[in-house]
Amino acid sequence: MLVVLVCLTVAGIGIYCSFPLAEKYYIPKWQIPVDFFSALIYCGLVCAAFLFLFRFLTKLYFNPESKLLNVPKYETKLYNCLKVKKWHKFIPDWGGLVGFKKNLNSNTNYSGGEKNSKFYHRFLYENVNAECLHGFTILASPVLFAFINPHFYASIGTSVMIIVIIVNLVPVILQRYNRPRLISLYKKTKKKEEQTQTAIVIE
Repeated sequence: MLVVLVCLTVAGIGIYCSFPLAEKYYIPKWQIPVDFFSALIYCGLVCAAFLFLFRFLTKLYFNPESKLLNVPKYETKLYNCLKVKKWHKFIPDWGGLVGFKKNLNSNTNYSGGEKNSKFYHRFLYENVNAECLHGFTILASPVLFAFINPHFYASIGTSVMIIVIIVNLVPVILQRYNRPRLISLYKKTKKKEEQTQTAIVIE
């Protein structure tokens, strides 16, 4: 809720500050909302494009035991200072859009049993996808300035950039906060399954 209020406030300030500029440079006032929403739509399309791109790439090369997935301890400490543990539960889970939810019973492929290594492998896969999706959306967001009048760079451009960064940075932080625990659970369940399989073979 706080994130939504901040974004709405930033949007309101950006649009409000654009009206004096429109009058000063003889720009039709209807151009303000057009430019604002054009920039937002661009960022939304970029996000959708990265969604398909990274799901394809990570499916080919994803390795849950790769050292590239490790989150440094100093970064984990930072997330603890930000109290991510307290507010992360309020962030909506959009996993259902790609056929995966954190709740085991909501996943037909895993329901009826324990959370095995297959479950955590998929969880990590979605975790990395989400981080890449939102992270690269932030990196690509400066192109939004191509969709607005140069006179609105400081008002609309800045406000949209702030909104895009907030909306995408929060999920990035959340994914990286969760990853160490997911990696640990994946390795533990995988090791347990291997030990069980070995015991069965020996018997």
